[in-house]
Amino acid sequence: MSLIEEPLGKFNNSTLTSNKWDRDSQKMKDNREWLVNQACHRIISMCNKNLTNINDENLPEEFVFEWYNVKSDLMKSCGVLVNGKYVKNTTPMEYSFDTIFNGGFGSSSGEIDRSRLKKAGVVNPFVLDVKRSIADKCIKVWDITDKNISNKNVWRITIFVQEIRKVKEHIDITL
Repeated sequence: MSLIEEPLGKFNNSTLTSNKWDRDSQKMKDNREWLVNQACHRIISMCNKNLTNINDENLPEEFVFEWYNVKSDLMKSCGVLVNGKYVKNTTPMEYSFDTIFNGGFGSSSGEIDRSRLKKAGVVNPFVLDVKRSIADKCIKVWDITDKNISNKNVWRITIFVQEIRKVKEHIDITL
């Protein structure tokens, strides 16, 4: 290699590595966005199911319910968990469900390394991304998981019925 080619060779290799890093980072963010959207769809579906049992005039100002075993239920909803078995190829995600849901890569000891996803731009806990994504629907999401009681994820969902009515009235008036 000549003196000119040698530095260029190093530059080209680092550019290729940088491009791969950028592509992988974008895939991670896209996977997270897809999973957040799936969680929002599932929450809205559960809200509709819970509210159909109540007469419209009798709806409280706020309606609260818990989403138990969030991870497993979401896996079933996405088609990743079929008959108790994990099926990876049923989603457009290129990373595993666990990696995206947990916000990091798991080790054999069960520890989650979140540094790579943080560098890719995935810095929030999953529930916070869902909460932000669904906030404009007058729905609030809280992670109320208590690891002292169970290792299952539990989210509390609050539907602000009064706010939904105000939004609906505002839309009716402006149309």
